[in-house]
Amino acid sequence: CFARKTHSYLDLDTGIGFDSQIVVKINAAELLQRELASRHWQGEHIAMGTNVDCYQRAEGRYRLMPGIISTLRDRANPFSILTKGTL
Repeated sequence: CFARKTHSYLDLDTGIGFDSQIVVKINAAELLQRELASRHWQGEHIAMGTNVDCYQRAEGRYRLMPGIISTLRDRANPFSILTKGTL
């Protein structure tokens, strides 16, 4: 999997750790809101789900996507979602 290397950026194991440790960024909507409000943000299209599926089982528990989508909608920022998830 090409996403395996991303675990190394967090000092996590890219072997068995990649298969067993899920990283959940519970403040994702707040971080996105801050980034979109930055004077440096140019309103570029945001493509979600290109590295990992944003509707994995953990999304059922943490429900991060509604806040992320609302933030993008409120800022009228273009975005797309690629998923194979069933949520």
